[in-house]
Amino acid sequence: MKSRQKGFTLLEVLLASFILFIVLAGMTMVYRGALLSSRIAERSIDSHQIVGFATADIKNRLSSGINLTESEVAGAGQVNGVKYSWTGKNILDKKGQSILNPDGDFSVPSTRYQNWEIQLTLQINNYQKTLNYRLFRWQEK
Repeated sequence: MKSRQKGFTLLEVLLASFILFIVLAGMTMVYRGALLSSRIAERSIDSHQIVGFATADIKNRLSSGINLTESEVAGAGQVNGVKYSWTGKNILDKKGQSILNPDGDFSVPSTRYQNWEIQLTLQINNYQKTLNYRLFRWQEK
């Protein structure tokens, strides 16, 4: 009678262990990538939630200056742990165009138009995001 061995050979055990190691390494990389993506998305969401508050602050600062003649303005603040700073550069400052009155004379309206180029920087811990946009403003004297 022939004796049959029960169990696995060393080669089979090594091959199965190698395959298991490759699968676990792949799953670890997928999990790590998902975790990093989640953290980046969370920071981005947290910082972009305050954009509305920051832009309102910028609009208030620019509209509060009745005779805002400065070519550059800046400000900073903090909302829910997110720090923000901004700078604004006046790229257009014009008075309204002449209009023809009913009596036939031309007059220049007292309306003044300004176009501001705004750079808004948001910061949470070591994450920083910079946004650029333009803001149009006018004032009646």
